Amino acid sequence: MATLRIYALGRLRVFCDQSPLHFSTKKTQNLLCLLLLHAGETLERELIAERLWPMRLPGKARRCLSTTTWRLHQTLECLDSPAQPYLLTGRSTMAFNTAAPYWFDVGVFEGQATFGLAGPLPCAEAHRQALEEALGLYRGDLLEGCYDDWCLVERERLQLLLLRVLKRLQRHYRLCEAFEKAIPCGHRLLALDPLQEDVHRELMRCYVEAGQRPLALEQFQRCRETLRWELHIEPMPETWQLYRRVRGDQEPILLQGVPGDGHASLQVALTQFRRALDVLESAWQVLQVVTSELVEASESVQSGMVYPEHE
Repeated sequence: MATLRIYALGRLRVFCDQSPLHFSTKKTQNLLCLLLLHAGETLERELIAERLWPMRLPGKARRCLSTTTWRLHQTLECLDSPAQPYLLTGRSTMAFNTAAPYWFDVGVFEGQATFGLAGPLPCAEAHRQALEEALGLYRGDLLEGCYDDWCLVERERLQLLLLRVLKRLQRHYRLCEAFEKAIPCGHRLLALDPLQEDVHRELMRCYVEAGQRPLALEQFQRCRETLRWELHIEPMPETWQLYRRVRGDQEPILLQGVPGDGHASLQVALTQFRRALDVLESAWQVLQVVTSELVEASESVQSGMVYPEHE
């Protein structure tokens, strides 16, 4: 029996062994990926319909799901074995059959990442290899080009796991004095989120221990400029303390707005709190607008607006 191979990190690719499979609609692809992300679970059809067609009335969403399920069956029928079909469908439930032969990059990424993150630092050889394999599997964010709510939630969860993998590898490589590997991990982390002060600090340590003290000082300035530009705050006391040690200062550096005493630390905390309140207020305003649009759309549907059923 042929093996179904699904690559969902980055642009979606699906293969039957080495031959690519083609899907008639994007919803068919999304249905397969949604079931795979919950492999081993039995999902209610109503839940699946609500996730894939959130703007449709329940009855219409269920009809869309029925059609899309039929299309997915048609795509997979050349692979299915009567004893081990890929889709397990009931009157009100659906599931992906994990007993059928398949390989899913997301599942392998999660498994290797979870194994690699266990245990002390520096990592044992098997844990290091698992982390490196997980990193190699992450070709891009989940289902590039898909912006459905269910996908965005899963995408963020996997992004956070990627950050943990990179941070673990960065610290492992530094402790093993493999600075040529630790430093690229740090830069990749900052490319994903430049506001991670702990990553800036770890990069500074890498540069110092690699004998590149000027680069450590440059990294601090880059961290400081980023925080000032993005959040209008100064680095944390821990970052300043590391900077002073790198410079070799004997006396505390007290600058206006720099966390060197209780008053300055309080000012930074208040600034961060105000920034958080601004973000929450903006999010609340967006939520109000979206809620209003959903209500209007629902009223339009109920008044007789017709949507195409299958996409």
